[in-house]
Amino acid sequence: GAQHAGEVADHAVGMALALRRRLLEADRWVREGRWMQSRIAPTHSMTTLRVGIVGLGHIGRAIARRLEAFECKIQWWGRSPQDVPWERVASLKDLAAQNDMLIVAIAAHDDTRGLITREIIEALGPQGALINIARGFVVDEEALLSALKDGRLGQAGLEVFVTEPDDGARWKDLPNVILSPHSSGHTIESFQILCRRAAQALIAHLSKPAR
Repeated sequence: GAQHAGEVADHAVGMALALRRRLLEADRWVREGRWMQSRIAPTHSMTTLRVGIVGLGHIGRAIARRLEAFECKIQWWGRSPQDVPWERVASLKDLAAQNDMLIVAIAAHDDTRGLITREIIEALGPQGALINIARGFVVDEEALLSALKDGRLGQAGLEVFVTEPDDGARWKDLPNVILSPHSSGHTIESFQILCRRAAQALIAHLSKPAR
């Protein structure tokens, strides 16, 4: 529902901010004592960030609305046109090539399995970032790993993986990646809302007159 979509969108935007402003690198810079030796390299502004959203359902729209507050330029790709203020790009490859960051929020099913191919990843390029909050199998994970290691893709933010739980071993030497354990929709507030809705449904069912 809409509440869950908002929670997932918050997580995606958090990842976008962390990658764009290199927050994990800044954290390590202080912890490892490097601040004493030199200044950290400047990062890019959010206001110049060009974002392509893959899939404009509840979650994709919630991400776009949040990113508007940062004045990001937003485009999207999806199977069907929608009456929204953001430009729809006809080709997924063009969406990747025209933007700095691709956020994958499309519904995950057999038709979208492997949708983000090596070709799409390489169209994003060495300065590009990929965030996946859909399902792991929507992205060619081996192609993603290879591109990150070779520098053909700049950064990634992954909330989902092909195999879950993921043991983290393949990602540990990649400082340009932010990982989270498929937890974006699981907030205390969303759980409370879920419990309340379940209780209301049960009460409504028990309140029906017997036939």
